[in-house]
Amino acid sequence: MDPLFDAWTQEKILELNLGDALRLAKVWNLEVQGLRQLQEIKSRLLTKWKEGDGRESPKSPVPFLGGILKASQDQEEVRMELQNKLQQTEKLVQDIPEKLKSNLLQSYPSLDDTIRTMAHSLESLQCWILVAGEVGAGKSSIINLFLDCHVLPTDTLKCSNTIVEIRCSDINEARCYFKSSWTDRGQQRSMKPRVIKLDDQRGIQEFKDCVTECDANDDNPYDHIELYYHFKTLSKSVVIVDIPGIGGGNNLDHRLEKYIKSAFGFVYVMNTNTAGGLSHSRLGHLLKTVVNSSKEFGPDSLLFIGNKSENVPQCDTTVVQKDIFEQLSNVYPEIRNNQIHYMSVTKARDIYEDHKTLSDDQVTLLQRIGELIPNPHRHAMKEHYWWLSSLLSRTAYVLRVAGVQHEMSAEELKRKYTEMQGHVAELQHNTDECVKKLRHKVEFEIYRITNTIREMLQHRNLHNKLCKWDNESDCPKVFRKWKLTADEAALKISERIASVMDAWERDNQTLHGIEREIVDVFTKEFGLLTHQVHEIESEYFNPWTLPSF
Repeated sequence: MDPLFDAWTQEKILELNLGDALRLAKVWNLEVQGLRQLQEIKSRLLTKWKEGDGRESPKSPVPFLGGILKASQDQEEVRMELQNKLQQTEKLVQDIPEKLKSNLLQSYPSLDDTIRTMAHSLESLQCWILVAGEVGAGKSSIINLFLDCHVLPTDTLKCSNTIVEIRCSDINEARCYFKSSWTDRGQQRSMKPRVIKLDDQRGIQEFKDCVTECDANDDNPYDHIELYYHFKTLSKSVVIVDIPGIGGGNNLDHRLEKYIKSAFGFVYVMNTNTAGGLSHSRLGHLLKTVVNSSKEFGPDSLLFIGNKSENVPQCDTTVVQKDIFEQLSNVYPEIRNNQIHYMSVTKARDIYEDHKTLSDDQVTLLQRIGELIPNPHRHAMKEHYWWLSSLLSRTAYVLRVAGVQHEMSAEELKRKYTEMQGHVAELQHNTDECVKKLRHKVEFEIYRITNTIREMLQHRNLHNKLCKWDNESDCPKVFRKWKLTADEAALKISERIASVMDAWERDNQTLHGIEREIVDVFTKEFGLLTHQVHEIESEYFNPWTLPSF
């Protein structure tokens, strides 16, 4: 690295005024004579800095290869390897003698169809990433930035008002699916989607109008819109789902279920310039919907983006970021600092378009988005791995039994069979008792939790926290539309109840303790059953010649 350029960064160069830029050009022996615009001088300085700092100076804006595309390519290799293992397993099953295969089919009926179904599901495997945020936080601008396009509407007066599924495709069109409507006889009308070609600016504007369209009740006529476009930075195996800004549009919970019931990544965009950029009730409500709808949801699937950071004074940055983290922790306690990325999408876009280079913020954004890709794919493929591992283990077991039986006499086989019947009957009895014990444990804990919460809600101090609203700013606002007022009131009440319950749990750790007790009981009981299975196998197989399962 050249010491002459060591003290400079891309951000420092872009913040130079005209006089400082000219002086720096003189120090670097850079010819800028004839350049009249500050932007042109900065571009020349950036090129010189990259060359002197050992960086490659791009001749044209090139998409960052470490983001969504790279992550998708890595997961594609894993998917193809899993497909190959399924094909090998299918061939193995076909080569097994029919007598042994019939034994295998007792545990895996319709085995051939199941293998083909799994192979087909891998071929159509897609990663869904949901992008949500407060109204006016710049959510669509963020999506446009990391997709390197201007397709989504970004007008501050016309926000997105319906769900948009964004896919990379060889065709450029939008398919707008109307909401369900019914005849007088109660029959659902069948309506073809409205198709918009996006080959020119007129079509793109028509698409934007459909996304932002709303009537007097703030309703959009479309249930959702599918956007197909030739994005340079998006893989065909990844679907970005842009949902309306929280605070606008209707209740989306029932429509979100189709997106969040399976593995996914979740991005939430905040406006750091407006009261911390957070609406506790709405964000908490959305996150609870996400967590309750997806068994595989975890902190590694979540990314928060603090947009419009350029509007926060430098002296207040640390305080604002600390406040945002505390607010997020109240809503989602598992949040970590590295899951929050602060940036200015406006500055990043200007740098990219004016200087044909990626800002550090934009590079970090693309990296963070790319890091979300492996998690949904991993969760989606985990079931395939588990099933395949179980099948291969069972197949090996059947083959081992056949090998042992081949070396036994008829009398030995009969004696072993009788012994095994007794052991299996005992195992079945113990299994039934174990399931009964676990069911009683769970039912008792549910009863205990219910009673504990009921008693807690009867305390006067907690009752006051729920029912007394001394601070007028905590109360719901009154809108011209009664529906908006009712929605706001419901969310405020939900927020108050959730806040009180979360505080109670943090102080008492009741649910955490019960969860730990249940896990310990399950671990102990399943451990005993596993040990009994191993004992049965050790009696049947020759431990010196056959590996233990």
